[in-house]
Amino acid sequence: MGWYTEEMADSAIRILRVLREFGVAEESIISRCSGNYVDNPGDDMVETVLDAVYSVEGYEDPSEYPGYIVGSEAQKLVEFLFRSERGFSKDIAYRQGDVISVCLNPILLPLGYKLGLEQYDGAEWETNTTLPRTEHPPAIKILFQDINSSETEEIFFRYPPQERGAAVNITALMYTINRNFLEKEGYSIIALNDKTSLSRFFVIETERLDRLEEKYGESLEIFGRAVGGRISLESALSRYDRSCKISHKEEYGCPEPKEVYKIEDEIENQVD
Repeated sequence: MGWYTEEMADSAIRILRVLREFGVAEESIISRCSGNYVDNPGDDMVETVLDAVYSVEGYEDPSEYPGYIVGSEAQKLVEFLFRSERGFSKDIAYRQGDVISVCLNPILLPLGYKLGLEQYDGAEWETNTTLPRTEHPPAIKILFQDINSSETEEIFFRYPPQERGAAVNITALMYTINRNFLEKEGYSIIALNDKTSLSRFFVIETERLDRLEEKYGESLEIFGRAVGGRISLESALSRYDRSCKISHKEEYGCPEPKEVYKIEDEIENQVD
């Protein structure tokens, strides 16, 4: 049987079957992770399948990779969802918006969409403001384009008020992109449960996500562990501090533009 056991082979096949439910083809995982390609991996291809599940690019022999048998099936599933053509990550301390488009566009372009994010500060909001650019709370201008029709939508987004100096909650930006753009097109960014220093995400068709939730529950409990799920309003506002809210006009001498999308308004409206 070679370097792998029958138990390892069975585990690899189980993981690949679930990846297919997420819309990730076996050949995609195999080609991205082991450099091999097969049309329909079966028993005669089990070693190639195992290469994909247990190895990483750069290790021809998976047994040479120290972590190739480390982690549960759920952990391996999350790892390969992230490493698939629909997965991406961003550091949880991330503050700027432009690099997010670099992460997302390789996923969105094959689907027919393009995302642009630009930093936008008060001097651009209001030409009569006298505040230094660094003192005005920044916003992010989000542009979403249908590349087939060339139609472009845009909104302005800023992170919910929170304690000064605290790392922003990147899921707030993902929630905004979902709610204002992707969900209208039948897609959604979901958060993957991961214990690394990165926030990991996966883009999936909403109909496929509905089927997964029906089978595994809202938290997508697979192999005995919640592997991810939709980005909720609560998670997007997890660092929101109502005491940090200010009167924009009183503080900066000009009103906040009406077109700025403020996530906290959704929960405030629920409270009201």
